[in-house]
Amino acid sequence: MCPVNCNLSNPVTGEEQFHRGVDIAVPTGTQVLASMDGTVTTATYDASYGNYVVIEKDGYITKYAHMDTLSVSTGQVVTHGTVIGTTGNTGSSTGSHLHIECLYNGEYYNPLFYFEAGEGTLYGEAPGSGSGGGNAIPPDSYDDATVQALMEEAAKYLGYPYVWGGSSPSTSFDCSGFVCWVFTNSGVHDLPRTTAQGIYDQCIPVSAADAKAGDIIFFTGTYNSPGPVSHVGIYCGNGVMIHCGDPIKYANINTSYWHSHFYSFGRLN
Repeated sequence: MCPVNCNLSNPVTGEEQFHRGVDIAVPTGTQVLASMDGTVTTATYDASYGNYVVIEKDGYITKYAHMDTLSVSTGQVVTHGTVIGTTGNTGSSTGSHLHIECLYNGEYYNPLFYFEAGEGTLYGEAPGSGSGGGNAIPPDSYDDATVQALMEEAAKYLGYPYVWGGSSPSTSFDCSGFVCWVFTNSGVHDLPRTTAQGIYDQCIPVSAADAKAGDIIFFTGTYNSPGPVSHVGIYCGNGVMIHCGDPIKYANINTSYWHSHFYSFGRLN
């Protein structure tokens, strides 16, 4: 499966281009179900998308591309689970798969969020404004002593600047250096200094619906990193993470920016 918002080489043209969705490899003829209620605003053929369908409702848009057959028509009202067609290999495609894109009010976001939790934000909360962490839980208020120790250690460094390669209070931190330091020095988990990708490789993936405070959240495409994971933070619950931005701070992950770059939640082995 290809992640959202990444620069990829187009398999047909060979040119690098921005990828704004997920590709799910499935056999031709697999039924495609609508992931949301709404109105079909497009059901047609395009040289790039092939046979594709667009469904809209209240600012939400989902696109389903490269389909073999279409079972709906423009103007039709559908509900979640309605069969809208079958998967295929039409348009600019090199193999049978379903390409899905999701937008809200014109901005692309990660379809993995939508399919975990449906319309609205990942957690069913009202989207926050800006990038602040207004819903952050006080570090000493967690019921789980392990999570509390982790959050208290992390909060010690709020306001520290981002420093590329930094991995201790004396140098300050970059994103992975901060996460490694906090887990190790809180006593929660011995996590030697590594990259964001290196941290991800030591984790068990966790679904967004099952993510809890103390898990790690990973992002992709925030810069031209050598691996798919480019940024990492510690999930605090309530749709908030603490991470080494510039400076170290709490951030609301239910914004279009973090949605569009979301890669996975993880839990250290």
